[in-house]
Amino acid sequence: TWGKDFRSDYGYLGNYIKRYRKEMQFPILALTATAVWGGEFDTLNEIIKFLDFKPDPIIYYTDIKRTNIDIDITNVTVPGNYRETKAKITVDEIIKLIENRKKAIVYFPWKSQVNNIKIRLPKEVQSKVAVYTGDTKGDEGQEIIEKFKSGGYSVILATKAFGMGIDITDIDVVYHHVIPGNLADYSQEIGRAARDPKIRGLAYTSYNPKDFQY
Repeated sequence: TWGKDFRSDYGYLGNYIKRYRKEMQFPILALTATAVWGGEFDTLNEIIKFLDFKPDPIIYYTDIKRTNIDIDITNVTVPGNYRETKAKITVDEIIKLIENRKKAIVYFPWKSQVNNIKIRLPKEVQSKVAVYTGDTKGDEGQEIIEKFKSGGYSVILATKAFGMGIDITDIDVVYHHVIPGNLADYSQEIGRAARDPKIRGLAYTSYNPKDFQY
């Protein structure tokens, strides 16, 4: 999902590389977080083909296992209005995270959900929480990241826009309002916890089958 289908122009990079290599030779380093190697969804060899790597490139490939992150998925019943009950569960979890002084990211599928949860939080909690979505740009985004690093914010309410380039070593918890619909997104998002191998992180959520209606 993060290859040429995500940004169709990625598919043209090989043409530019081939053109410039007629004028000069230069090394290329290609990096990917979740490309599959082999099988039906062989993204890695597809990338090699599109980038026109000749001769065959040297490949370094590792798995994404993070042994210092605990995963806790609790099945919950959601009586009555699903969206209201689910929102209350997430609000309660955010309050607990702040009371327990945890540095945390709370992920949502849509920015409308992020804003809906933010306004439900008590005022004394809101000052310790920031919102980061695709609408968060430039200096505003950098300020949020820096304040999160320094402890000015305890919890970030985010879509997956809060991801690329976010390298904060001491995040304790990643909580999902709703689990993403694919494993690659989930792996990337929980992987932002406990970047420091000396600490233990937690990825958890309160799961209900209706979550996947998103």
